[in-house]
Amino acid sequence: MIAFNHVVFLGNVGTEPEAKKTANGVSVVKFTLAVNTFAKGKEQAMWLSVQCWRELAGQMQKVVRKGSLVLVSGSLDVHKYIGKDRVERTAVEVIAHTVQVLPSGAKAPTESGYAGGEPA
Repeated sequence: MIAFNHVVFLGNVGTEPEAKKTANGVSVVKFTLAVNTFAKGKEQAMWLSVQCWRELAGQMQKVVRKGSLVLVSGSLDVHKYIGKDRVERTAVEVIAHTVQVLPSGAKAPTESGYAGGEPA
């Protein structure tokens, strides 16, 4: 069976990156990413959780800040967990392979410049 899991998102970092180490000493940086989507003539934000591991985590800890415009390339990880309320939930996270921080003057596409997704 052939499988392919690759995603690319352009958006603004919504939270200050949170750096941690696993019990084995592996570095991980997590942040949220707001990606603008357009449906039926309206713009709305889709919020994603992003994880950067090992060397990429170290680099992102130094250069990514809340509000940064970034291009994230990676794969999706979908897993189930039990919440504090003891209800089973599903989490969808982006495991970043590369993150490119774009210049602060750059802008995300607007509806007129959007080239994909649902028609307006």
